[in-house]
Amino acid sequence: MNAQRLFRTSPPRIAQRLRPTRRYTTKPTDPAPPQPHPPAQSPNPNQAPPPPKKAPSRVGTFYRNNTYPVLKSFLVALFTYQLAFYVWLKLEVVEEKSEQQGAIRGLEEEVKKMVAQQKRNVSDAVGKVADREDIKPEEKKKKGWLW
Repeated sequence: MNAQRLFRTSPPRIAQRLRPTRRYTTKPTDPAPPQPHPPAQSPNPNQAPPPPKKAPSRVGTFYRNNTYPVLKSFLVALFTYQLAFYVWLKLEVVEEKSEQQGAIRGLEEEVKKMVAQQKRNVSDAVGKVADREDIKPEEKKKKGWLW
């Protein structure tokens, strides 16, 4: 059997296999289709022609051109302020902590001096009591159940 006859008589699945494998959506030599021109007049004569296009307003143009730079500057300034505030707060905390530690050291030294003073006062009082002769040493206690 010849291939043309087989192509004509075979079912579509087999016919697809027998067709050439290279396919083009358009022929490479075909030129691009021409672009349609817009109609000069509206198809409906009762319809009003479209209004002429307005020139963009100066305010709209200003905001369209300057919104991003202004926003960027604002965000950079906000970030800088927050960073400076955080650094300042950290320095304040460090300063307060060092002041409190200095106050604690001063109080600890004062407590040590007072304890030493109390020890001297107690030893002086014991020495005075020991020097008094009118106080007799305790007699030996009797050991036992009754006395």
